[in-house]
Amino acid sequence: MKKNTLYWALMMAIALPAIATEEALPTVKVKAKLSNVDTVVAKEGQRVGSAEGTQQVAAEYIKAQQAATLADALRKTASVQIDEEGGQQGTLVFIRGFTQDQVSVRVEGAPKNFNQVRHGGAGTIWIDPNMYKSVNVIPGVASNVYGNGSLGGVVLLETKDPSDILKADNDFGANIRSGAETNAQSEFVSVDLAGKINQQFALSSTILVRDTEQYKDGNGEQALLGATGTEDNNYLVKAVFEPSNDQRLEASWIGLRKEYTARTTVGSGSYTDPRFNEITDDTYSIQYNFSPEDNQYLDLNARVSVAETERARYDLDEKIPDIWAVSTTYTELENISTFFQSDDIAHQLRFGFDYTMDDVTTAYNTSDGDALKADRTQIGFYMSDTIALGESLQVILSGRYDSFENEVAGAPKTSESAFSPKASLNWLPFEDTDAKGLSFYGVVGKGFRTPSVHEARADSEPSCGRRGCSIRKANTKLKGEISDSWELGFNYNRAGLFSANDQFDVKLGYVSNNAKDYITSVKVGDYDLEIDGETKSIDVVQYINVNKVKIDGFELFVNYTNDYIFTSLSSQNIDGDYASGDNEGKKLPDISPATTNFSIGGYLFDGKSRIGVDVTHRDSRFFEQRGVDRERRSYTIYDLFGSYQVNNNWLVQLRAENIFNDVYTKRAIIQVDNEDVTTWAPGRNIKVSVEYSF
Repeated sequence: MKKNTLYWALMMAIALPAIATEEALPTVKVKAKLSNVDTVVAKEGQRVGSAEGTQQVAAEYIKAQQAATLADALRKTASVQIDEEGGQQGTLVFIRGFTQDQVSVRVEGAPKNFNQVRHGGAGTIWIDPNMYKSVNVIPGVASNVYGNGSLGGVVLLETKDPSDILKADNDFGANIRSGAETNAQSEFVSVDLAGKINQQFALSSTILVRDTEQYKDGNGEQALLGATGTEDNNYLVKAVFEPSNDQRLEASWIGLRKEYTARTTVGSGSYTDPRFNEITDDTYSIQYNFSPEDNQYLDLNARVSVAETERARYDLDEKIPDIWAVSTTYTELENISTFFQSDDIAHQLRFGFDYTMDDVTTAYNTSDGDALKADRTQIGFYMSDTIALGESLQVILSGRYDSFENEVAGAPKTSESAFSPKASLNWLPFEDTDAKGLSFYGVVGKGFRTPSVHEARADSEPSCGRRGCSIRKANTKLKGEISDSWELGFNYNRAGLFSANDQFDVKLGYVSNNAKDYITSVKVGDYDLEIDGETKSIDVVQYINVNKVKIDGFELFVNYTNDYIFTSLSSQNIDGDYASGDNEGKKLPDISPATTNFSIGGYLFDGKSRIGVDVTHRDSRFFEQRGVDRERRSYTIYDLFGSYQVNNNWLVQLRAENIFNDVYTKRAIIQVDNEDVTTWAPGRNIKVSVEYSF
């Protein structure tokens, strides 16, 4: 870790309480109950609302989980599964049978498209969860108004702003969090500062430093031969200007500097020689909202962002790195018009456009020996019409048109367009009965995903690994993937069901997805080549379109809280098969196994303490990948946790993860040359953290 950065973060953490005491700033009262951590929050205001399936995870829950990874933060969501690689070195998001660039991830609305290079498979999100204000997940075809990459869904990450740090009517506020872990020898310090310059202008900043050493699996062995640690510096600066009640301007910068030594890739699962990695990730965003109260036709939202990600990878005996980089420029403009609204009927029209340009640099070489580069542009237009008939029926009709142009060095320029319609219905027939809160929903529509740079490229020379040598052939006729999806289910949401302050939520749904022109890699030939005096067989591989694949299954979510207890269950069983071609009937390799997360606990000491247990279970799954039989083994992991609000300012948290020290992995079991090179997950780990806020 950069020790000078950690030093200054620690100095800030030590000095701020003293400053607060000297200034005698007022503090907020301790909340009587902590149940707001576990209640379900309906999220509106995005392009897709809660009626179509948007799920929100708020900062309070993320903090309660002592989340160090996105997987920790999203434990409660039924639609999302997260695989890590090398601990915090990489994140792979699965939503309803789709992953990588089939899932769109955005920070402050800015698309994070580093996965377009796909080298290693993981590495979309590195921002520490302590920076999040909320995570919103829009699963399935409901997300198609976001355009390219939303076959599986969209993950929207929002970071803290001044209002999340300032307490009550204070003009200055701060949060200082610090913690440590035993398995990985991890320490972190996070400092949030916020201040009001005047009634219209506020500033906030966050610095988070985390140093994570190598972790050990349940057998006490260092996973990946010890190449699992990271050194992270996260930065956030945000300014909010509200010149009037109907205008808001926000500007932010999010920065990440990350260093680690890795010897694995998610795609293969097997380790390589150790390589040193440096990540530089910056997101610049400006957002403007104009919503005059006296004009029902105008609710204007505009956003401009630039997301820049670069990964430099060094062989340990080399000084010149391989560079992988993506710079994404994004612009969107949207307006919401309310034509009429009464107790009997409401009609709202949302429409807008967005523009995305990716400038991609890879460490692959062209036939001329230069670094392979690519440009990708997308222009999209969308419209969503919502009609609500009283409290009993909501109908949403929407459509999106996208035009794409992709240019990869050494290959002809390609262009493509797609129209993605969607219809959804939410029906509450029992609002005047004892079954109030029960609703039935349905969503049907299309999604689209254009080929990535990785899929469109060609190799200039073979590459050799532990399994052999291969060379990639470009496919100039490769088309984008199209999904035909529908889902049906019911929700039951009720407050005050058994007691005055309880909340009960249930959602059960069936998801069906027929993906056409599904993109997959196949062997199309081979030849012999002499390399370093040895004749080796070279496999020629190419990405092609498979006519059809079928993905379907169930999702279940149950949540209950009252003043004394809480419990939550999220479960999914989604699987997929090739429905045509040579692999017809075989399972798709890139699907997460059936997963269940369960939590139960209670509130003690008049709501000042929260204790409980988290249980995570994954089923086994067998499939074939690259001609090799694979196995994902089932596992069940138990975590214990507790927290105590000492007084108005101090919060203490403790979590014991994998308390039975089980040996397990989220990835497939990998044997290469009779050697086990599986990426095993951490064994028992104790986390402790302390927060001071004023």
